[in-house]
Amino acid sequence: RLIIVPDQNLHLVSFESLRNGQDRQLIESHVVSYVQSTTVLHLLRTQRPKRDQGLMLLALGDVRYQGRSGDMIQRELLSLAGANLEPLPATATEVRSIGPLFSEKSLVLTGESATEESLKEQRPLSRFKMIHFAVHGYADNKFPERSALVLTTTRNPKEDGLLQDREIMNLDLSAELVTLSACDSGFGKLQGQEGLSSLVKAFMIAGARTDVGSVWNVDDSLATDLMQRFYSNLAKADNKGTALRDAKLALIKEHGNLSPHHWAGFTLWGDAISTVALVE
Repeated sequence: RLIIVPDQNLHLVSFESLRNGQDRQLIESHVVSYVQSTTVLHLLRTQRPKRDQGLMLLALGDVRYQGRSGDMIQRELLSLAGANLEPLPATATEVRSIGPLFSEKSLVLTGESATEESLKEQRPLSRFKMIHFAVHGYADNKFPERSALVLTTTRNPKEDGLLQDREIMNLDLSAELVTLSACDSGFGKLQGQEGLSSLVKAFMIAGARTDVGSVWNVDDSLATDLMQRFYSNLAKADNKGTALRDAKLALIKEHGNLSPHHWAGFTLWGDAISTVALVE
């Protein structure tokens, strides 16, 4: 295992894709994870859940976006100003396939139900062991508090459909795992000794023990393939770091030496050695 405490622009490097003198990628020999500091890692490994967690998974996907689908669908967003976001059809399959892995202890919100209002109605969110978002993301590297996950907006909404950084930090989570299957969720503003301000960091401040996010744009269908494998491994009681690494290796093998662009962007932050215990 290799645990990396990155500094400055190294926050944006996916170390798993680096090659050694024998042209072997690091993912072939190591489980790689990241953490803000060794103190944070110690706290994550020793803290107890805030409350009893009676549900396994809350998953949101298949958000209703207004744009048209192209030939190559990316989970990407450069600016919210005048944005016309492409639908992400694979996310419906993604969230609906991982939910049944954990029996009736899962709640899946899709389409018109994948709203900011619906999410907040599930409070206390500390009752979920895992929370999964398969959506478009927005990273603002100038004003990180504006970074957001983009959810469905209905007519006459109570919320704006943007689950922003500043809102996330106040969600009061106790999740073993939060997965942001969205572009740029691990990207943000570098702030000196505080490190990188990103949506990943916001969820960890809110109480997540482990967070998976992407430091760049991701392909819609391949992201779904990767996440299905990741959660299948978790359901077999694999530890989180191994579950993600094995999912990536299987994806690489199936697609024939797949470019790191399609898998290395997803990085795991926090506690990588624990499993997600099934709810009885």
